Amino acid sequence: MKTKVMMVAIEAGAEDVIPEGDVSRSGCDVADFMAAREGLEKAGLKVHLCRDHHDPKNTVALDESDARKTFRLLDALEDNDGRPRGVRQLSTSPTT
Repeated sequence: MKTKVMMVAIEAGAEDVIPEGDVSRSGCDVADFMAAREGLEKAGLKVHLCRDHHDPKNTVALDESDARKTFRLLDALEDNDGRPRGVRQLSTSPTT
């Protein structure tokens, strides 16, 4: 089943397909979005969630002190009504 989903998604215009348990996540260029969705649905696959999502192109490792400073800065910027709200993604790992 995963192979079928992958093939259908790629033929429909998806650039990548990531199996996640009983579902798969796929991504495509904004210009191909509607065609990809329609291709998946035409093949009988149910589309559960469609949204604009951006994966980070790079990441920066911060210690706890710098992470706190960064979040305070982001909070201050987001509180300014003239600026659009940003998206925060935080990934943590245990220290050794």
